[in-house]
Amino acid sequence: GIPKRFGGFEKAAEDLARNLPKQKFNVYVVCESQLRSHRIKIPGVRLVYFPVIDRIRAISGILYDILSLIWSAFMSVDLVYLFGYSAGLFCLIPRFLGKATVINVDGFEWRRRSFSRLQRFLLKRFEVASSISANYIVCDSRVIEQYFRQRYRVESVFIPYVAPLVSSADETLLERFKLKKEEYYLSVARIEPENNFDLIIAGFKDSKTCRKLVIVGPMGNKRYSQELLKVKDDRVLFLGPIYDRKSIEALRFYCFANIHGHEVGGTNPSLLEALGCSNATLAMDVPFNREVAE
Repeated sequence: GIPKRFGGFEKAAEDLARNLPKQKFNVYVVCESQLRSHRIKIPGVRLVYFPVIDRIRAISGILYDILSLIWSAFMSVDLVYLFGYSAGLFCLIPRFLGKATVINVDGFEWRRRSFSRLQRFLLKRFEVASSISANYIVCDSRVIEQYFRQRYRVESVFIPYVAPLVSSADETLLERFKLKKEEYYLSVARIEPENNFDLIIAGFKDSKTCRKLVIVGPMGNKRYSQELLKVKDDRVLFLGPIYDRKSIEALRFYCFANIHGHEVGGTNPSLLEALGCSNATLAMDVPFNREVAE
């Protein structure tokens, strides 16, 4: 939804919403109701709200998507664009009622260690359903595109993310975090097992560096986050989520190196944005990250 507070899909949704009206599109964006107080006005865009319950987000998020698809099926819209495939089967509802449907699939969601076995099993089934329920499949990664072609014999549309090259940033913004230029490593991501913060912290501690490790992002998996917070090392700083663009840009631009631990998912905007700041990036060696770095 809008504003972007979660990940790559939300960033893509907001970017589309800001640019499509310039091409004479009328746009509806479905958002989580708890974001209503952060409402942003964008010309040509109407924000629609449905609830998501954080305690049962895995289930509630799917119901949220289903409600959104049912709502869109009965609205005067021509095209429905769904980010993620957890409710992909329900794209058949707007499609049956004459809407063109697009599913922008994510990476290998069923490999995410933050999900239970049941959730991973269901996500695999949802992936299969998405291959037959939409008019079009969109991939943000050539790796995912090849996977859908080989596994499901589905031809998809490849639409990569882009990120700006950053040539300067406000160094004074580091003062609010008590940081200095090139005296810290930076990792920006939701704190989830598949983003490998445990590995990053362990490697950092073994390095005996005098620099700091700054971790920016919301606590996604509570049990995993609580284990990480037990780390007894004054050099490891958890700053929580930071949504101010200029602040996060300054943190990326002036760090000694970015560390990117994502192991699943397609093209990750945080890796792109880190690379756009033109300093060193240490990335987990998986096909997605190799593709983006190249």
